[in-house]
Amino acid sequence: MLTKPKLPTSEELLLDYARRLDRHREGRRALWLHLSRLARQNRHESNIRLAANLLRPLARRFQGEVFQLTSGDIVVCLKDPEERMIDSVLFDVRFSFAQDPLMKRVDAEGPDAYLTIYDIGRAHAAFAAAAARACAPGGSAPAAPERAEEELGTARLILSRAELRAKASAGPLPGHVETSQGRIAIERLLERQVIARLEGRHVARRWGWREHVRALALDAFEPLATAVARHQMTKGEAFAEIERLLLGGWADLLSTESTGRHLLLIRTETLISAEFLVFDRWLEDKRLDRPAIGFVAEDVLGDRETADYVRGFLRERGYRFGLADLSLADLAGAGAALSGMMFLEIAASGEISKEVASRLGRAIGELGAEAVLATGIATQASLDSVFKAGIRLVSGPAVRV
Repeated sequence: MLTKPKLPTSEELLLDYARRLDRHREGRRALWLHLSRLARQNRHESNIRLAANLLRPLARRFQGEVFQLTSGDIVVCLKDPEERMIDSVLFDVRFSFAQDPLMKRVDAEGPDAYLTIYDIGRAHAAFAAAAARACAPGGSAPAAPERAEEELGTARLILSRAELRAKASAGPLPGHVETSQGRIAIERLLERQVIARLEGRHVARRWGWREHVRALALDAFEPLATAVARHQMTKGEAFAEIERLLLGGWADLLSTESTGRHLLLIRTETLISAEFLVFDRWLEDKRLDRPAIGFVAEDVLGDRETADYVRGFLRERGYRFGLADLSLADLAGAGAALSGMMFLEIAASGEISKEVASRLGRAIGELGAEAVLATGIATQASLDSVFKAGIRLVSGPAVRV
């Protein structure tokens, strides 16, 4: 009987990778995240896997690899990475474990408590030795750096909670942003549509506003547009970058429009960013009502774990949240993604079949008549169709109040 070959462990793969880097040192860096030092209750495999998933887009962007070790540590190897992107992703990881004693130590002692950064060009031997120790029987993560700074490189401290509080309390928030096309008012980069309530087959009154970054906004940020065209990043990742740039001014726009409710469509990547923490703190300091947050459907369907984590954070902070921009075709397979959501936004520009209407009826029964929104309504026929399906909130070119 043939036996399956023994698969290499993550530690063995890391050691092999470290040895191969000896021939390709220039511009390479490695981040060793000591998540094995987290409190036991926070070292659950799903939590470590979520942290690894947060790091994978960085590895894809900078021709690298992510190694999730059995100890709970994560190692990320990168080629010519951008410092600001490293900082942004590391903040997201820290945010994931913000209540852990290890991260509280980071605030007081600096990042060496949880992170070692190796400049492979200067410190390949140190990195390879650390990989070898992790691979050895009973191997452990590398100790906090004791070698000379010039050998290991240094880990830069990213935004601390104190800095976030200071930034969140500062004002006024920016009303413009610098782009490849010059200085542009933030409101010009946002799409704003009225949400109305139907009574009978006619629009009766304004219910609120639906807001998101315009599709054409990408053209204003040439480096991002170029990266998308070259397949160096996805369009979703590019729009998340733009959202983070606009969040401060977006919050200011919310404060000047006090009438009606606000529904913001925001990428999951943005919701776990430092900029969203600042946005949230600013709303709290100004005692403004928090807007409803629409998860972009493709984000939730593509990465349920991250979406579940963000959903818990939003619930704790008092946000309403739901699944947004879901197509009629995807409704049938969205049962798991809808679980725990407070509302549903469906793209319903076309005719609604009896089968889809039945599914919508079940969603309305579970969520409530004012928790299902139909978007993209462009004709009276579409209005009639969604009304017949039991939907009472609508948005789109044909919706005017």
